[in-house]
Order: sequence, then structure tokens, then C-alpha cells
Amino acid sequence: MASASFLTKSLPHRAITCLPRTPTSSHTRRRFASPRCGPADQAPVNLLTAAQERAGRRAIESSREEPLFHDPYAACLADVEQPVVDAGGDGVGYYELATRFIDEELMEAVASGGDAPLRQVVLLTDGMDTRPYRLPWPSATTVFDVSPSATHNVAVERLEAVGARIRRGCMLRHVSVELSEDGDWTDESWERNLVSVGYHGTRPSIWAMQGLQTLTAEGLKVILRCVSTLAMKDSVFLGELRCSAISDNPQVF
Repeated sequence: MASASFLTKSLPHRAITCLPRTPTSSHTRRRFASPRCGPADQAPVNLLTAAQERAGRRAIESSREEPLFHDPYAACLADVEQPVVDAGGDGVGYYELATRFIDEELMEAVASGGDAPLRQVVLLTDGMDTRPYRLPWPSATTVFDVSPSATHNVAVERLEAVGARIRRGCMLRHVSVELSEDGDWTDESWERNLVSVGYHGTRPSIWAMQGLQTLTAEGLKVILRCVSTLAMKDSVFLGELRCSAISDNPQVF
């Protein structure tokens, strides 16, 4: 698996923070000055299987005595043909650290007061992100899940079966993204679809990206272009970024 960077962007400025790929026994959040990039995966990726594997990792972390986060819905999304089993050990991988980091940043952003409280959350996901259901969103928050329908539809069916619901007083909207044949995010139609389901560019927003395993530099540029078009000044863009999305085109940043 390729290593992953962590990107945080406060429009119009941005900075990259990198999370370690190797396991660590500490739950302390770390930041590094520059990305540590590994070789990109060569084999085609089954998006549904990959999303279910990530759900399995969240389920394992949630079952620990002192977890970085608690995802009560992850187990129902994991591959039913491959039971979730903790391999043991106290190591924590970059994905778990990234999940905790994103959770904290989202909660900190929506908790901030001021004249224009942040109540628009846009999640760019693999379709199996449970944050709309498991995080304590303030009342009047609208969460937009932008993800491939193929995985999202599977997730919705399973989540409804276990009674998952977004918090009272909040709204959840799904926006389908059409991936390219190789799984890249080069389709820009989700930009106008996001607006059509209620996103307001005149209101502050926070954007979080995680689980985009097949994202390339070209797809990343499309995402950044869409975010820059839709997000007003002082909005925030953050997330887990595969190094393969920037290693072949460092000029993106």
C-alpha cells in the first residue's frame, strides 16, 4: 500500500501535513513538515472491497481498550466474507491516525462560534464514511457526502438495517461522483450537483477527504478546482492524501 500524506487547507492558504505510514504505539497526533511518499499501487483496486477493508480497520480500532475513535457502525460495513479480526499488538497505522485527526478537526471547526458559525460539512469519501452518523454535529448542520454510488448504496442499506441516523436537527445529503474507468475523480459534475442539493457558496464550509484510494494528481487538481470555486474565504479543506496523487506532479502544490 502506498504511504499517505495529510493535507490541511484554510482557503486561500494551504499547507501539507504528513502522517507516518509505519505503526506507532503512541496515540499522540504527529505532524511532519513534508510528505513521505512511497510507490503507488500497481494493481487495479476493487473500490468496494477497499472501502470494506477500511471499515474493518475502523472496527478493530473501535474495539480497543483505549481507541483513537469510536465507530459503532464500522463492523456492519466490513466485508461479511472476511470477519473483522484484530491481529493483536498496540501499533496504530496512518489510517487510524488520519481518521482521528479528521474527526477532531471537523468537531473543532463546527464548534467555533462567531457571527457565521460553520454548518456546512462536505465529505469526499469512498462511500462508507460513517461520520454523518457517529459524530455529534451541532443543530442545523448539513453534511454532504460526495462519493461513488456503488459503495454508498451498499453502505446505506447496511446502515439503515442497524438503525443509523444523523443527529436530530441536522441533514444529510448524498452527491454521487462518477469515477473514471481507472477510479479517478476527474468528473466535475458533482460540483453543480452539490449546489443542487443545497450547498451554499456564500456560507462557510469545511471539506474533508479520506479513502480516495485511486486518486491521481489529475483527480486531485479537479477536486481542488471545484473546492476553490465553491468554498468562500476562510473555509477549510483537509484530509488524507495518497502520495501517488502528488508524487508524479509535485507542481500541484
